[in-house]
Amino acid sequence: MKMALNRLMGKLAAPLALLAGAALLSACGGGNPGSTGGGTSAAAVSGGQIMLTLENQNGTAANLVSGAATLTLRAKVVDKAGAPIAGAVVKFSSGDATLVGVSPGSDITDANGVAVATVAAANQAAAGATTLTAVSVVGSAAASTTLTGSTNVKVGVAAQASPTAIELVSYLPADRSILIKGTVGAGRSQTAQVTFKVTGNGQPIANQKVRFEFQPTNADLTFSNASGVTGQGGEVTAIVNSGTTVTVAAVKVTVLDAAGATTGISATSDQISVTNDTTSVSGVSLSTDRFYLEALNVDGRESNIMARLTDKQGGQVTNGTVVTFTTDGGAITGLNNSAMCQTVDGVCSVKLVGQNPRPAGGIATVVASVTVDGAIKQVPIRILMSGSQARFTGDFNVDAGTNCDPQTILFNLTDINGNAMPEESKLTVISPKNASATLGQDTVLYNFSLTGGTTHQIDLLPGGATACVADGARTVTGSVIIVLTTPHGAMSTQTATITFRAK
Repeated sequence: MKMALNRLMGKLAAPLALLAGAALLSACGGGNPGSTGGGTSAAAVSGGQIMLTLENQNGTAANLVSGAATLTLRAKVVDKAGAPIAGAVVKFSSGDATLVGVSPGSDITDANGVAVATVAAANQAAAGATTLTAVSVVGSAAASTTLTGSTNVKVGVAAQASPTAIELVSYLPADRSILIKGTVGAGRSQTAQVTFKVTGNGQPIANQKVRFEFQPTNADLTFSNASGVTGQGGEVTAIVNSGTTVTVAAVKVTVLDAAGATTGISATSDQISVTNDTTSVSGVSLSTDRFYLEALNVDGRESNIMARLTDKQGGQVTNGTVVTFTTDGGAITGLNNSAMCQTVDGVCSVKLVGQNPRPAGGIATVVASVTVDGAIKQVPIRILMSGSQARFTGDFNVDAGTNCDPQTILFNLTDINGNAMPEESKLTVISPKNASATLGQDTVLYNFSLTGGTTHQIDLLPGGATACVADGARTVTGSVIIVLTTPHGAMSTQTATITFRAK
């Protein structure tokens, strides 16, 4: 910024000096009414001239501009005596703007009488010759002179470097997955495009011949054209067509020399996959992360239901395959709050949310529907809508007899319908009195059956404040309270007692 300010001050110095001088003469009453005061007189500039020079980026004289390279155009404005004229506006122009451009279109001469512009080819393919012109009106308003200067410039295609590397530009489709020949799918194609860019010293190489091949070479795929030529941007595209089998393969591109022989310059793409968009009749399965859903008495609890689909070759179905769901209990929430989902990597999911309707027996049947060979394939999964209040079944009164060993109680947990309690319900023991207890399997887990409940174990150890004595003369009863707490927080209790001997 400081350099730019200095240059501007330099350009303004001379005009300011002229104004100051004129003001001084006027103030003193001197000066000639026919004179320009301290400025350059019309007579001085009538013989003046504009001298143009062109330099390359190294500061060396040059008159050829090509490719992305530029030239610096300097216009020096001088009077008849050869003295520089500062503060003069110089306008630049090109004889053929389709070949070369000049920027900026005008500049102000500095203290050395020099105005500067940049010359660039209109495009990298431009070629020819034209004239660059600089015009400046100098002198006073009463007596001015137009000075004009010109120079010739050639525009040529830049010498192209030799190819040294190949870059991968893009894939179409972006997921590099196409359909097997003869099949169709929503938004799917049987062709892929892989675009490469050939470069030399970091610059694109145009008109370069290349050859394409598959890796592995025996892949059931074909090219629309097994060779290609790069465009002005150095890019070339391989068009890949699917075959009749599911496969994966990469595209290798190799630079060819002038004789058409391969060089050591090549690159290989990521693999392109060919899939079958037809879902297999036997390739639809459903699963859930919660078979025992606490949904008989409360709303809003959820089970995730996952659908997994394969095609007829056992591969993942196409992304976006639609699976729709129905249920006779609760509600399905899927994509955009609908009762459907779309596969990603062969899988999609919905939620079963506890609410009305609630089947009388507490078991909801969720059905997934998929289109297979033009027909609807339906796959069901059953989800238990468990109650929140537990029923404890078992003998909860045990007698230790004449020993002080732990006594085991096996018991069953069910809801009001005789089904399992909600998954992740927890068992705990509270209020021990002359007894202690250890629980086996204190969490309700899915046991591959929706009905009949789950079985658990508690070991009661006699004695506490009153010690157990195997040959004691009196009988004492100890107790604990078993508590079941559901994920929603509902609690159910059962007392267990043990009779033992004490002194």
